[in-house]
Amino acid sequence: MDEKRIKVLLIEDSVFDTKLIKDLCRESCSNQFELDQRENLSEAFKALKEKNFDLILLDLTLPEAEGLETLAKVNGRYPRIPIIVLTRTDDETLALKSVSMGAQDYLIKGQVDGVILKRSIRYGIERKQMEEELRKHRENLEELVAARTVELIESNKQLMQEISKRNSAENSLQAAFNQLKEARAQLIQAEKMEIVGRLASGIAHEVKNPLAIILQGMEYLARKIPSQQEDLATTFKFMAEAVNRADNIVKGMLDFSGVSLVERQSQEIIPIVEKSLVLMKHSFDLNHIEVIRDFKDNLPQVNVDKNKIEQVFLNLFENAVQAMAKGGKLKVRIWAEKVSENDEWVGKRKEDVFHPGEEIIKMEIEDTGTGIPENLLDKVFDPFFTTKRSIGGTGLGLSIVRSIMEMHQGKIKIINKQGGSGVQVVIWFKTEPRGG
Repeated sequence: MDEKRIKVLLIEDSVFDTKLIKDLCRESCSNQFELDQRENLSEAFKALKEKNFDLILLDLTLPEAEGLETLAKVNGRYPRIPIIVLTRTDDETLALKSVSMGAQDYLIKGQVDGVILKRSIRYGIERKQMEEELRKHRENLEELVAARTVELIESNKQLMQEISKRNSAENSLQAAFNQLKEARAQLIQAEKMEIVGRLASGIAHEVKNPLAIILQGMEYLARKIPSQQEDLATTFKFMAEAVNRADNIVKGMLDFSGVSLVERQSQEIIPIVEKSLVLMKHSFDLNHIEVIRDFKDNLPQVNVDKNKIEQVFLNLFENAVQAMAKGGKLKVRIWAEKVSENDEWVGKRKEDVFHPGEEIIKMEIEDTGTGIPENLLDKVFDPFFTTKRSIGGTGLGLSIVRSIMEMHQGKIKIINKQGGSGVQVVIWFKTEPRGG
């Protein structure tokens, strides 16, 4: 998509709304998108026959059709082209139905800027492409499983014949047969997990849009509730927490299963930490938490996936906030040092991640919270283990953190601070050669 202009068909009969969409495209992405506009479905279908479009922006109110009927007609004729619904109706039910009927997104006119439109178009095309890839892969997988199933059935027949002919070798042949059955099950399971993994990536995007719409709707309604109706405000708060928890579980399962790819680049670590702290500023202020920075200058760069490392920091900072519900201090230290053979995680073997004399970036995150019971410290990185189940914890956060650090050949440990309450997180990053 970055090498050619994206061809977008706008089906819109309102002159004002047409100008609005064109202005948004010119504002943020005129050099990337080629926008073609038609006023009704007849003209749109004619244009779709004559030209290949990458995406359709569809108004739900047209002369020939109205509402979801419009979406059904366009998607029925051109199911392989991604569709983004445009409407002036802020209707949560309509939005959910649109997405369930095949729309990639639901945008409300007047509430969309150029950046949101550009991102929605790109995400819509990517999701549709992924759906097509999954469909083709599923068809190929079914053929492959059928063919291999026939092969395994034939092998099983041959084994059974051997068993009947060689009674003296019955035990060994039975073991071989069982091994073949297990291998067959593993093969089918492995191929099934591959397609499920790819499907999960697409589903995550599909689920996140409805969840975002639900959250927006609840935030809107919450602002309309009179201040004296505390019971309704509390209900909306619980609903928002539940939606956020569902969103975190979807993202967490994806990351823990290793669906998303690691895209590593040479980066400076401090800007990544600073961005994570900025994103958490509201939580820090809300919980009266003072952030103390101790960042050394002239640090070497690290070869990391910025988004995934940011996820590590956000998870650790969020855990610290939850541990300091009544306020406290969060201290973040970052410096470079050379490790010695006596340090933890350092060895002289080829397979060791860190070697004596190697320069690393070391990071410590300390809070003044409640700490972790000593008998549970060795379990904190286990999947689905959590001490916060009552407030929505899924037990995936720290297991994902450790998985991401292992992807980057880094190390992490969590200990209780000595001589006081709170937790200390120690992180090691491999560094890039200075001047390289």
